[in-house]
Amino acid sequence: MAKGLTERRLDSEPQFHLEQQIADYVASGLPPGEARRRASLEFGGLERFKEECREARWISAAPSPNVALLH
Repeated sequence: MAKGLTERRLDSEPQFHLEQQIADYVASGLPPGEARRRASLEFGGLERFKEECREARWISAAPSPNVALLH
């Protein structure tokens, strides 16, 4: 089954930011292996980040109790 647009973005967006952080660390003089290790620790894991994004999206999409007051 094909992934939806949001899921594809959740796959690519965090990876992009992780790679950017690694590149920044390498540019500042860290060896690539250490740069990847630090960025990974700092980022906290891509799967955890994606799950937090899913949860935030669900919460923001949930109807607000205040909306019922308008009807």
